[in-house]
Amino acid sequence: MNKTSWRVLRAQERRALAFELRKAGNNYRDIAATIIWEFGAENLPKSYDCRQVWMDVNHELKQLREQLASDVAAVRQMELERLDAMQAAIWDDALDGNLGAIEKMLKLMKRRADVVGIDAAAQHIIHNVDLDKLSYEQLERLAAGESVFDVMFNNGEKDGS
Repeated sequence: MNKTSWRVLRAQERRALAFELRKAGNNYRDIAATIIWEFGAENLPKSYDCRQVWMDVNHELKQLREQLASDVAAVRQMELERLDAMQAAIWDDALDGNLGAIEKMLKLMKRRADVVGIDAAAQHIIHNVDLDKLSYEQLERLAAGESVFDVMFNNGEKDGS
């Protein structure tokens, strides 16, 4: 093993230990002391201290966040592929007017919207509307029951006009 790979491996071990000690509730000063005792000051970055422990712990947290994001993306993709397969299986029946298939399609569409976050994005828009910034005409449209999305983004135009 060359010197660089040995240092990388030791840094990974050091970061993992710092993270485990922090998870166990140790403060940064105690973690630094433990790391110095465990690895030897000569095998650590110069002036290994609380600041370096904080950097080690945050490095591990960043790695965990990246892994979690990757895992979530993979699960989301798998879920969408399953929904595609189910939709394909009932598509023709739904188009032929089979009410049971249509009901199942609507449930699949709702599930897909949940998975990709379409409904959450729309709710975010709705909850963040500043009514003081809407025109009188826009407020009238809302009062008449038009959707917030249409009022905010369609300027009173209806489909097909």
